[in-house]
Amino acid sequence: MADAPKPVSLARVLAIAILGPLVGTLVLLAMMMTLDASPPALPDLLHYLPIFVVFGWLFGLVPSSLSAFLYRRTAPRIDGLWQRVLACVLIGFVCGALAIWPAVWIFSGRISGDLVFAVQAGLCGAVALAVIALPFSGRA
Repeated sequence: MADAPKPVSLARVLAIAILGPLVGTLVLLAMMMTLDASPPALPDLLHYLPIFVVFGWLFGLVPSSLSAFLYRRTAPRIDGLWQRVLACVLIGFVCGALAIWPAVWIFSGRISGDLVFAVQAGLCGAVALAVIALPFSGRA
């Protein structure tokens, strides 16, 4: 008889939901610094970093919570490591790209439908979920 799939722990789900926006914020900051033709000087970056982190966490809370829920539902059904990596990337990307819009609407009062922003938010979600969900999960 095969062993029952090991469920994702509640601690891991909470870590994804709470730490995911912070990881996503750092990923977005790295993308902005890399893609900007003239990135800001280090003192300017450090000056605005707390504001960036707070708003990044607020914007990423709904997408990371949704991705934590979906990961907890799907991870026990996935056997291989690469399949789990792919699931993390897909779940994180879709949740990041789509679930960011309620926060954008709350803070700005409108939804612009900017495809570049949606892709950036999706990449942040994909990296954040993979970085938090995969290490030390005991699923090789």
